[in-house]
Amino acid sequence: MDLEEQWQRALARLQAAEAEMRAVERATAGGTAEEEEALQEVYDARLGDHSAALLRLMRVRAPDLPALALKIELAIDREVGTLTGGELCLAALKRDVRRLMK
Repeated sequence: MDLEEQWQRALARLQAAEAEMRAVERATAGGTAEEEEALQEVYDARLGDHSAALLRLMRVRAPDLPALALKIELAIDREVGTLTGGELCLAALKRDVRRLMK
């Protein structure tokens, strides 16, 4: 599998995980406290899936500058450095910058 395919596959996983989180959020919107509590375990699982997909994407080599820009945005917006394993993702981001800026 080439670099672009790896990137696209990891990006698709992240987008799917985000969609699943939004679906749970919609299911809890306007619900009672009991309904929200009942879905909390499901939401926590989806949040874990999302974090795993985000970390996976961050570790995949960016194939080009637009992908690098997305990784930088995600690192900032999602505070990747604070996640378990985030330091490895930031190291991968630095390698991408160095590689793509040559």
